[in-house]
Amino acid sequence: MADRLQAAHWRYERIRPKDGDKDSFRKGDELSHWLQADVCPVVSELLERPDFRGHAQWSIDCLQEGAATEARSLLEAVERGLLSSAQRMAKLTRERFLARILAGIAADEFPNYAGCAGEPARASDASPGTITDFISTRPWCDLVSIYDYFGPADDLNLRNRETWLGPNSENTQVADFLPLFKPHLHLPGDFVVRCLMVRIDYWLSGLQRLRMRCEDALRNGPDDDAEIRERLREAVRDIHEPLQKLETLCIYDSQAPLREACAALVQAFAAYNPQADFSWLGPAGTMAGNASTIRYFVERRADAGITDRIAAALHEIGPLYRSDVDPDLLIEKMVRQSLFVLAYGKGRQDLYWSGRHLEVDWTRRGRAWTLIVALAENAKRGQGVDRCDDLGISLKDARYDLKRLLPADLFSLITVSQGVHRLNLSADDLFVAQFDQLDRLMEIK
Repeated sequence: MADRLQAAHWRYERIRPKDGDKDSFRKGDELSHWLQADVCPVVSELLERPDFRGHAQWSIDCLQEGAATEARSLLEAVERGLLSSAQRMAKLTRERFLARILAGIAADEFPNYAGCAGEPARASDASPGTITDFISTRPWCDLVSIYDYFGPADDLNLRNRETWLGPNSENTQVADFLPLFKPHLHLPGDFVVRCLMVRIDYWLSGLQRLRMRCEDALRNGPDDDAEIRERLREAVRDIHEPLQKLETLCIYDSQAPLREACAALVQAFAAYNPQADFSWLGPAGTMAGNASTIRYFVERRADAGITDRIAAALHEIGPLYRSDVDPDLLIEKMVRQSLFVLAYGKGRQDLYWSGRHLEVDWTRRGRAWTLIVALAENAKRGQGVDRCDDLGISLKDARYDLKRLLPADLFSLITVSQGVHRLNLSADDLFVAQFDQLDRLMEIK
């Protein structure tokens, strides 16, 4: 029997634009309807899976400031390399020969590179060495911005835009972050990683251009010095090794295509459901409205590049979509969302309270475990436990055991009235699940 994912593939093959299609408005409506009616329901199912969310938010979790991850460590190494390279270049350009050579170079040979979209690059008013001095001050808030998740939002992510882009530059668009100049920023995917790499390339390219111009001036002038030219080349080498490792991890890792696909599908879903709950993405979720450009280009331009990318993403997540959810990932997710989490089955007896796993050897506390399971299952239905439940234990003795084993604030929620024991938690605060014979976690409702 075909599932929703297979149906979405079949539907796209029938409507995908072919050479010679002329009615772009009609085709745009058809493609947009496919995204809304076929793709969004698949993504809605996937959003319930913690493994899908984990892949979709990898760049946020692993790259943002404070993350104790290999990716963040490499990013910080790249940043240190940029700062070190800029500082060494700045020092070199002040040496006697280079200072005299650079003094004769026209300022417009060292522009601020960004400029405005559709306008010539803005020339620097300062000396040719400005870019080295500027980078040396670490002018960016961070080389990565989680707010880029739904599309480029923070371009250079500068602390003070005017110091680099000039007065009244709040609305200046840096060309390097526009799809017109960087086509890969047009298609859905991991924009956090893509924009990070654009920022690194922006600053590194500036240093490289200055280095090459200095080398050319030395080579063609009367003061040629092979040692200084070698020192210029060495000045920008600190960044290359950590940058290569960062690119390998973020772009060429075996899981990178799956992460790209998951992010692209989240963005497609946001394009048609901007009011959906994206709080699981943290502050980046507030930028979901930026995904509206996907809908615009599909509806108004019949942009098959975008829909082809979404179709490819559906193909990439096929194995994930059809696999069983990792029970441990599901438990981790529910521990973050629910006050009380209980999971049991063959060889498993786990109880979490307020995000903390209770380290109790329940195999030796059989009657206490029997009672807490019965209390939790019945609380999901708004019921209590009494002698009619025939648990085969003394409810009084089991409750006494629980008093010694549970945190005081949890035990205080277990009350007894007219022989009925109750766990006074709402169904929304409880997650109770049992492992079946295939080790699948089945929620008890």
